[in-house]
Amino acid sequence: MRDAQFLRANTGRTIKMTVPGPFTMAQQCEDQHYRDEEALALDYAAALNDEIKDLFRGGRRRSAA
Repeated sequence: MRDAQFLRANTGRTIKMTVPGPFTMAQQCEDQHYRDEEALALDYAAALNDEIKDLFRGGRRRSAA
């Protein structure tokens, strides 16, 4: 959220943030805990959902792309 706030404070233009998806994150991490790709991806999805909500609260608007 701090990055979105910084951008919003320094531009009047549309800002964009790139966020990887939970499946991509599950594929790229070293899983020493879950040992269950679906459970890992679902927990990443929950964490990403919280992060995206924080980004919107920080001034990031929804984009079609």
